[in-house]
Amino acid sequence: MRKTPTIPPLIHLVLGLVLLLSGLVRAGAQTSSVRFGVIGDFGSGDQNERDVANLVKSWSPDFIVTVGDNNYPDGASSTIDENIGQFYHGFIYPYTGSYGAGSAINRFFPCLGNHDWITTGATPYLNYFTLPGNERYYDFVRGPVHVFALDSDPSEPNGTSSTSTQGNWLKNKLAASTAKWKIVYFHHSPYSSGAEHGPSTWMQWPFQQWGATAVLSGHDHDYERFLIN
Repeated sequence: MRKTPTIPPLIHLVLGLVLLLSGLVRAGAQTSSVRFGVIGDFGSGDQNERDVANLVKSWSPDFIVTVGDNNYPDGASSTIDENIGQFYHGFIYPYTGSYGAGSAINRFFPCLGNHDWITTGATPYLNYFTLPGNERYYDFVRGPVHVFALDSDPSEPNGTSSTSTQGNWLKNKLAASTAKWKIVYFHHSPYSSGAEHGPSTWMQWPFQQWGATAVLSGHDHDYERFLIN
């Protein structure tokens, strides 16, 4: 296990993780690459969130994924556009909020966090976004990267164990993927030394054995990197 020092968060209720990953696949003389940003525990709608959003957008990512808690404090319909669309409407398709034009294609791929589930059925979240699959967990491919969003919250109807309907979906999807990079992301950190939550052991699935390249998560508002096994 390798851990980096904790970095003070730029948003008071945010993981503050910004990841830029460049994957290269060569076919003959051709090279393709993709760059994406990762944010988590971010949806507080304040100046700190604006500062991080401006930083992420300054790097011109091809798309953005989130590791949950998109809409503080209660996942309500009254706050979701202020907390998300205000800063990221240019990445969302279709965008029906009030902060400007949306994207011509969807480039914003969130996953559910516990705060998004506080409102019954996570209905505001599911109504706000148009996402692949059942919208709670899904996958998509961009260039050399195959990305898999999971719902790690205990409210997930299809379960959160590795042998659940959701777990079997991921196992089969990873086995079938031919992508160079296979990135899995969700909210609750399987491993964490954070003082507030610590590890969410129910999400300690055999990701490496199934073929994942890396796993990204949020929940604890700090930044750590782990090498497991």
